[in-house]
Amino acid sequence: MKLALATALVIGCSGHVNTPVSSDIVEPHGDATPEPAEAQTPGPSKEDGPPGATPFAGDWSGEACGERSYPQVLSFSDSGDFTAQDLISPCPKDATCVWSGIVTRKGTWSHQAMTLTLSQTGETPESPKPAAALPTTLTLAHDILKSNNDCAYRRSG
Repeated sequence: MKLALATALVIGCSGHVNTPVSSDIVEPHGDATPEPAEAQTPGPSKEDGPPGATPFAGDWSGEACGERSYPQVLSFSDSGDFTAQDLISPCPKDATCVWSGIVTRKGTWSHQAMTLTLSQTGETPESPKPAAALPTTLTLAHDILKSNNDCAYRRSG
C-alpha cells in the first residue's frame, strides 16, 4: 500500500501552488498493521483499598502543630506499614546523649480515595518528654497531607 505525503494542494513559501509528485509517495516498511496492546492486569486501585501503588508512599514532614511542639516525620511504605518519628529533642550530631530525643512509633495504614486511616501497633515508647498523639486520619489535597487535628505534612523525600 502506498501512502501519499500530500493529499491536497500545498502552497509553498514562495506562494506557488505545488502538486505532489512521485517522489512524495512513500512505501511503508514492514507490516503496517498496528500491534495489539498488551493485556494489562489491573494493579492496586489508587482510589480505594489496600495501600499498593498510591500517592501516599514516602516520607512526609510536619512542623510543630497544635499540642505537638516539635517536628514529626511520617513514612508510608507501599506494603501498608508506617513509621512515625517525633523529633522531640534530637541529639546534636557528634554529641553524646543519654536519650536520642526521637520517639518512634509504628503501625499500618489503609486508604479510601484520598484519605488515609492510621492504626498504631504497640504502645508509644516511654520517653523523658511525652509524645503527642498520632493523627488517626490524613487527607491528601494539593500535595499536602492534612491531619484530623489540622496539622499539615509535606513530602520530604
